[in-house]
Amino acid sequence: KILKWDEKWMQLQQRKHNLHRLFKRMQEWQFEKVKEEPGKVLTEDYRILEEEDLQRLDAVQTEDELGDVYTHFMLYYGRDLVAMKNKKASASKIPMEEDVEEEQVEDIKKE
Repeated sequence: KILKWDEKWMQLQQRKHNLHRLFKRMQEWQFEKVKEEPGKVLTEDYRILEEEDLQRLDAVQTEDELGDVYTHFMLYYGRDLVAMKNKKASASKIPMEEDVEEEQVEDIKKE
């Protein structure tokens, strides 16, 4: 029974890690976007990913909390994921580890 809980804990930690990397990539992408078009991006309906969002992710202790953080992320940044992925893909034609991460993040949605 302990092994079952250890496995669940490790799975939660891996999902948190993957989501944390996605958050960081989104921050980097937003930074690059702001550098390219300073006045155009910062409109009222655009929310910059903040350090508080990362802290909330780091504080996650259960799958439900992780799901809540992921849903919150998708609410504000879901529309930017495709643009971010397309820009990264156009930068290099080599298969990227982000594609693998996207699949791992999809696991979070399923549970």
